[in-house]
Amino acid sequence: MAHREEQIIERIGELLEANSDLRAQVYLHRVLSLSEYEGELPVVSVAFGRDDPLEDNFEFFDSLLTVRFVTLVAGTEEADVRRALSELRRQIHVSLQADPTLGLSFVSDCRDGGADEPSIVQAEQLYGERQILWRVRYRMNRTDPE
Repeated sequence: MAHREEQIIERIGELLEANSDLRAQVYLHRVLSLSEYEGELPVVSVAFGRDDPLEDNFEFFDSLLTVRFVTLVAGTEEADVRRALSELRRQIHVSLQADPTLGLSFVSDCRDGGADEPSIVQAEQLYGERQILWRVRYRMNRTDPE
């Protein structure tokens, strides 16, 4: 088994892929190699960020994992690109809040951690990117984080 942070990322990927309203490709730990030329947009990339310890006791550790979503879209009008980025954020929210434990016994909560301002650039068409954060509280055994 993998570290619990990786299990959380894999589960989030499953939840996003199960959401038929997302209408985007879902990748885990992949942003730099994405290409608009390969028809991959719109896309949501999921990766873990900081993992901060919370209170602990003699039996277990509680931790707060930051999950980073990078959303990328293309369009011809700036307003459409912004709307598409906002819709991806909404669908991420819907996917994660259907069950705030993500269906994992070791997760106790999942909450919105905010989002960056959209970044839009002009090339052959407009490309928009936005980073969205969520925070997942989970518990792990003292002797093995699996």
